Amino acid sequence: MSIANKYNRDMRIKTLTLFSWLVVFLAVSLFSQTTSAELFDDLVCQDSEIRQKAFYRFDSSDAGLKENITRRLIERSYSSANQPDDQALKVLINIGASAISPAIKVIEDVTFAERNPWVDICLNAGKGAIPELRKFLTSDRVHSAAAASLMLKIDPENDEAASHISRILKASNEEKMTIFCLRALSTAAKPTAPEIQTVIIRLENPGSIRDAALNCLNKFGSRASASAADVLKVLKTESKEGRIIPLKVLGNLGESSFEAVPYLCELAANEDIVLRLNVLRVIGEIGVDPARSVPVLEASLSHEDEFVRAAAAEALGRFDRKAYLSVQALSKALMSSKLNYTQDKIVQALRAIGTADALAAVDKFRKEIRQKKK
Repeated sequence: MSIANKYNRDMRIKTLTLFSWLVVFLAVSLFSQTTSAELFDDLVCQDSEIRQKAFYRFDSSDAGLKENITRRLIERSYSSANQPDDQALKVLINIGASAISPAIKVIEDVTFAERNPWVDICLNAGKGAIPELRKFLTSDRVHSAAAASLMLKIDPENDEAASHISRILKASNEEKMTIFCLRALSTAAKPTAPEIQTVIIRLENPGSIRDAALNCLNKFGSRASASAADVLKVLKTESKEGRIIPLKVLGNLGESSFEAVPYLCELAANEDIVLRLNVLRVIGEIGVDPARSVPVLEASLSHEDEFVRAAAAEALGRFDRKAYLSVQALSKALMSSKLNYTQDKIVQALRAIGTADALAAVDKFRKEIRQKKK
């Protein structure tokens, strides 16, 4: 056989071999797509028997097929109109832990992890989902942050997840990621001092990030006592509309916010009713410095707005016997108030003070009510 003929024969064999492999590849791809489509249709089928069999097939499928089907279920669950397809959502939840890894992989943005179906999938799987989620902690920032936030939703006491979110928050210079981390960390049941400090630092950021940090500290409550001075600083610099959230934080911090009392006493005379109501409530929640606080609260008992009177009375009640000098003002406010809500708050305050004249004022009011009903 000549060299030319041998060469031609070898080329034909190689060409046929390459063509054969191409046919096999196309056939496998087509079979996989058909299998994926059929499995997807069976999973969302109304027939429960077909659906149950499909779940078994899904569990035994390879990772690529699971990811493909999970992506399609997610797309089906949330249409362009953001209206969930109940059947597809139920399938995702029922798939359970085996859907977690594919579901995390298709997250394109951290805010996706705050929506269904990711939260539903993980919560339904319970703590059994945590090993799957933990695998993503070494992944890129988006997927690791998403996984850690979902771990905290399942187990708020998960220190590993809280620490991971805190590290991402500390390094973040993107608004969306920063806000996401603050929201995620706010679900932590046992935030550590360094984690709380990471949140406090974000009070220096303007706008939405500051609001997210304040909301996070608000959820931490008394555990974030170290933030009192920083929150007071925010309160002093915020506009009237932006003061409500820092006020809530100071109230939740309780006695740790004692440094804020002088400034709050100044704000208590503000003409804005909503602001004034919140300030009065917070003074009561902090519950310190009665020598300064009680006279300020007492002054609001004569306000024309009965809800202001009610807020002042409720705050005075928190001081119990330390507000004994306000009994006369409370009694006068009780007799002049028309709303049952206001009257109830004043009665509660007098009972909390508990002195003889306070209880006598309540009895006198009750007798007059009974006489009017006769």
